[in-house]
Amino acid sequence: MLQKPDAFRAVIAGGPDIRPDSRLWNGHPQEKAQNSPPELAQKLIDRKGPEVDLAFQVGTKGSDVQNRPPIEKFVKDYTKGPVKTMLHIDEGGGHDAYTYVPGMYDGGLIQWISKLMRGPVPSP
Repeated sequence: MLQKPDAFRAVIAGGPDIRPDSRLWNGHPQEKAQNSPPELAQKLIDRKGPEVDLAFQVGTKGSDVQNRPPIEKFVKDYTKGPVKTMLHIDEGGGHDAYTYVPGMYDGGLIQWISKLMRGPVPSP
């Protein structure tokens, strides 16, 4: 979504990976940079837009325990200018739909995104 901010304005990211860390990126630094949320967010900040809205959700169990600090750092470092963020910590939640789906509502992520997005437009 950060790669194409003119096409996509908002996202709810559950337990996201903040850095492209797969070994498959080895030997492909340009492509890795083109898929790095911190680098993409900084480019938007530097050029002052377009505006994007990133809602993050991360749990407190399982793999989300490792994902949380980088997500919090991303929110702290890149919430400025055109990059708007919201972070919901899903207490007791893990990296699964069972806790993520209710957490999107209970944490206010759906409501936050809904206020920012244009509703559907009927066909002529």
